[in-house]
Amino acid sequence: MVSTFVAALLLPLHFAIFIGVVFSVSLFLRKAARPELVEYTIDGEGTLMQLQDKESRLPQISIVHVEGDLFFGAASLFRRQLARIAAEPNLAVIVLRMRNARNLDATSVYALDELITDIRRNNRHIILSGASRDVYRILRRSGVLEHLQANCKRGESNIFLMNHANPNFSTRRALMRAQQLMGNTKADISIYTTRSVKEEE
Repeated sequence: MVSTFVAALLLPLHFAIFIGVVFSVSLFLRKAARPELVEYTIDGEGTLMQLQDKESRLPQISIVHVEGDLFFGAASLFRRQLARIAAEPNLAVIVLRMRNARNLDATSVYALDELITDIRRNNRHIILSGASRDVYRILRRSGVLEHLQANCKRGESNIFLMNHANPNFSTRRALMRAQQLMGNTKADISIYTTRSVKEEE
């Protein structure tokens, strides 16, 4: 607003408007190109909460909440942040909570596809939870969904869509799938939402 006002005093009005638009778009892209990745865990009472330290993480499972726009400007950062998490030596499964991931384009989809390849190369697994119908369609049309589901047998899945009646239900199913992949299918998982987590959903 200040830049547009100053430009309007010094330049013709149409130039001032152009300058204001360029500044506005630049600031938006700068902010939107930084997707937030927050790692979650489950405490002793079964509440989904933000991970405070690596010691409190579920054994061999990382739950990563993806927040923000995943267009071309954010794809590289998205890829690097997930690669850093995937580099943890004790991890076996990464659960990506995609509830608030928006605006996936070809660049971010390609970055996700590369990530799936790298994780599987290290004998690990990746599961998506809370994906919207739009995200599902994008992954299906791009071929990434087929890549994600490549090792699934009949009745198995590595993607769980958002359930609006129970926002954390898809994460519960994803964790059960993670245990299945790790060879532990007997443990039950209960997830209860807190107010702060629900707001982030």
